[in-house]
Amino acid sequence: MSLDHWLLLIHIAAAGIWLGGTTVLYLLSRHAIRNGSEMSAIRQFEWVGPRSGGPLSLLILGTGIWMILRSEIWDFTRPWILWGLLAFVVLTFFGIGLHRPNFLRIDAAEEEGDTARAEQLAHRGFAIAGWEAVVLLATFGVMVFKP
Repeated sequence: MSLDHWLLLIHIAAAGIWLGGTTVLYLLSRHAIRNGSEMSAIRQFEWVGPRSGGPLSLLILGTGIWMILRSEIWDFTRPWILWGLLAFVVLTFFGIGLHRPNFLRIDAAEEEGDTARAEQLAHRGFAIAGWEAVVLLATFGVMVFKP
C-alpha cells in the first residue's frame, strides 16, 4: 500500500469516527432530555468534544491537504474540496465559538444556583450538536459524490 492509501484510510476513518461520535452524542442528548438528565449529558459533551472533535478535525484537515498536495488530478478549486474546507471552518466555529462559551455560561449558571438557566443552556448545546451532525453528514455526502 502506498502513502496515498494510508492517507485516505486515516482521512476516512477519522471522518467516520467524528460523524459517528457526534451522532451518538446527539442521540444521547435526546435521551437525556426525555429522562431529565440534561446536566449529566452536557458534562459528557463538555469532556468528549475537545478530546475528539478538535483532534479529529485537524487530522482530517491535515490528511486532506496532504492528499491534495500529492495529487496530480485534485486541486483546491474542486467544489467538494472547497466544501470540506468550509465545513472545517463552520465546525471549528461551532466548537470554539458556540460550544465553549455555552459551557462557560452553564458553569456560571450552576455556580449561581440557577439550575433552570443551566438546563436551558444545555438544551442550546444539544441543538448545536444536532447542527454539527447535519453539517458532518452533508460533508460526508459531498465527499462521496464529489459534485
